Amino acid sequence: AIEQYFSAVATSDSVLGISLIEALEELAKLAGTANPPVNSARIKPELLGTIRDSAPELLAKAHDARVFEFGPKSSPWYGARFENQEEIAKALAAVRELAGENWRTLSYQINRYLADLELTPCESVEQ
Repeated sequence: AIEQYFSAVATSDSVLGISLIEALEELAKLAGTANPPVNSARIKPELLGTIRDSAPELLAKAHDARVFEFGPKSSPWYGARFENQEEIAKALAAVRELAGENWRTLSYQINRYLADLELTPCESVEQ
């Protein structure tokens, strides 16, 4: 049984061209870096083989577009999903209406709240 286990983890996948042990070694190397990557993204197993060749180019494009510069601590809007531009406009209008003349007070209260959550302070309604 133990021989089968070691054989299975050392056998390269026919589609990915890498074994489980090689994948784990690479993940361990990444985890051991000074600033290890962290994410919750999951790729469907059936897609792994199809994106292997295009992944480096797609990741480079995403990096150039600064996609990786923002995360949950960047903004309370992080992760918000809107179906269209109209939904965005309505949300911003509602925030502006709430802010009204009391923007300074609201801004102060929001920034204290964001500080408690260790989020970046906001400088505008959009943020």
